[in-house]
Amino acid sequence: MRFRWSGGSCASLFLWAIVSSCAGSSRTTPAPAGGKCKADCPVCDPALGCVECSSDANCPAGKPRCVRGSCEVCTQNADCPATSPTCFPDDHKCHGACTSTTCSGETALCNAITGACVGCNSNADCADPETPLCDPVTSQCVTCLSNANCGSKTPLCYVRQGKCVACLTNADCPPAAPVCGTDLTCGSGNGCSSETCGPDAGTM
Repeated sequence: MRFRWSGGSCASLFLWAIVSSCAGSSRTTPAPAGGKCKADCPVCDPALGCVECSSDANCPAGKPRCVRGSCEVCTQNADCPATSPTCFPDDHKCHGACTSTTCSGETALCNAITGACVGCNSNADCADPETPLCDPVTSQCVTCLSNANCGSKTPLCYVRQGKCVACLTNADCPPAAPVCGTDLTCGSGNGCSSETCGPDAGTM
């Protein structure tokens, strides 16, 4: 029995093998080691951790707005229908407009201009010295909005939670404690210094 090999077919087969191999191991964005980015993180933002979007263009029709790496329903009232006309900044979902009696808990204030229940309208609403800043994205009182708000012990601002942390990736850690754990502290372990490495560890 004779086998006839075609140079073109062989080249095509070789190219297909290379493409298939690469496709199986490719990443959208290589994740820096440590911090909130797990090994299987598809897209990693050094400041935010694992994210599902970097712009509105990455989000589906049902959640068309990219807010700090997460696809959300709305960022402003213009994104909402007439039946639920107000975008609440704490969950970025559309709700009915607030009244003086409908807001409570962490969103106890009714913003008369936007109609949203909020945690704060300005820094003046943030009485706790531990969280003196009003986050303009979530309308919640937070510790920091940028690294400039943090001290030397925890010099980096993890803006998703508005808190100062020691590290965001391994690159922020000293040689004596080279691993940035999922709790954003430096240590010598496997990246899970005080939180469990579960399926959701490192996503937020």
